[in-house]
Amino acid sequence: MAVIGAPVFSLQEASQQVRTAMAENYGSAPWETFGTKNDDVRAVYNKIFCVSKDKVPIFITRASAVLPFSAERVFQTYWDANLELKWNASTVSSMQILRNNGNQQLVYQQHKTLSAASAKRDLLFDRQYERDGSGTYSITAVSHPDDSVRPVEREYVRAKIVFHGVQIKPISGKDQCEVTWIWCLDFCGWLHAKFIEQEFTHVAMRISRLAKNVPTGPAPAPAAPQQRIERPAPVNAPKGAGFCPKCGAARGEGKYCGGCGELLSTALGSVF
Repeated sequence: MAVIGAPVFSLQEASQQVRTAMAENYGSAPWETFGTKNDDVRAVYNKIFCVSKDKVPIFITRASAVLPFSAERVFQTYWDANLELKWNASTVSSMQILRNNGNQQLVYQQHKTLSAASAKRDLLFDRQYERDGSGTYSITAVSHPDDSVRPVEREYVRAKIVFHGVQIKPISGKDQCEVTWIWCLDFCGWLHAKFIEQEFTHVAMRISRLAKNVPTGPAPAPAAPQQRIERPAPVNAPKGAGFCPKCGAARGEGKYCGGCGELLSTALGSVF
């Protein structure tokens, strides 16, 4: 019988959970195969991790794909907040980088409504990445333990990332990489089974859309620690052209640049 209530993990503990899920034989029980229509993704697998306090099953979902891009390009596409609003547009409506310490960030997201009968969800989570000597990126995310950092708005329910991980592994001798995605989410409230299954599909969709939004042009340099940013930097769905005059990042509808936190309404004039 699955445990009632999702455990709370630190980033280090979440990273271990991700490694365990990646190492398991997902081709046999208790893992089950979930069909997908995304050509980039070979298959989606899931198994019950635990049962929430609301008696809703919490699944671990696993998907992988070989993408025709370098690990660097795919990582930069995943990590960039402005680009996530393109490849994760089916889920995320707005995003803020509340704290940026180079390879660690505190992130706030508002998600789109699942149905008229259910509340909208938001997420407050920590994430980090590591890059090893082979050029493999390992990304881990887990819900932030203190909700008061970004209080929940009235029309939202705060969902919890139990653990999430992405491994982006270069394929030797080719301009390709293998992406493996682990996702374990507690919706924090009752939800119809069809929306839980829909989340399995979304995992495959995210990998497929990630591949379709990798920028072309010169290959990016390996990721390096960035300057610490303390000011929240709201980023909303992209609209029109324009770039931040301070760091050059593409602007969105938010008043602040998602890259450096520059106040765009002042820097660019009245564009909103």
